[in-house]
Amino acid sequence: MNILNLTQHEGSVEQLAQGLMEPENKSYVKELLTLNNVPNERTLEEVCKARAFLLVEIMEKAHEENRITNFLIGGHPLLVQTVIRINKGRFYLLGAHSDRVSIEDKDGNKVSKFQHQFFYSLQDGNDNVDYMELSTVIL
Repeated sequence: MNILNLTQHEGSVEQLAQGLMEPENKSYVKELLTLNNVPNERTLEEVCKARAFLLVEIMEKAHEENRITNFLIGGHPLLVQTVIRINKGRFYLLGAHSDRVSIEDKDGNKVSKFQHQFFYSLQDGNDNVDYMELSTVIL
């Protein structure tokens, strides 16, 4: 399954192995997902709506050019919620669940790391989360 990564973060090795792909315009996606200096709630709603339409346009283009129908979405909760609403079920929207794990580096120091566990459905009105391809990579 191919999944286009529409988040601020680069895909992990585990996510890439499950079909996650980075968009060619990753810097533009990051720009759309960054909501700095928003002065009030009304402006936040307006910015989220405008950017959600632009993110859906990216999805439409990826579908037209590469037949991609699965998209990992991340960012501000209001922005994600607005993308889900505008999408209207056309594309399969996903979130990613990670566990915070503590590992020792080569010097014996404990380091926290986020470990990808699985993708899950963000479909509008879906009360039962559809967990996909549960896979855990043990370090």
